[in-house]
Amino acid sequence: MDRFAERQTRIGQRRAEVSASYPAVFSRMIAEWIAAGSDDRAWLMYSANYLFRTNNIRWAIDPLTLNWRMNDAPKADVARKLMVVKNKAVILLEY
Repeated sequence: MDRFAERQTRIGQRRAEVSASYPAVFSRMIAEWIAAGSDDRAWLMYSANYLFRTNNIRWAIDPLTLNWRMNDAPKADVARKLMVVKNKAVILLEY
């Protein structure tokens, strides 16, 4: 197998690994974002997509899930996970 084919195989394997672990990573990120806490925190969802918690206010800056970029990634149930944000201040910004 030539080097290009080897790289393509490794990329495919890594994509499969990321897709398989994504639901757990996404759930943990949302749970941490929603959790009460006075500390300011930031989570990187993708290259320019963020979640912030500052002064107990939640910010979602152009949020997206992995399946927007990788069609074979599992879909995350964002609406259901964000339902627990009720009674908290949330600001959603999209550009």
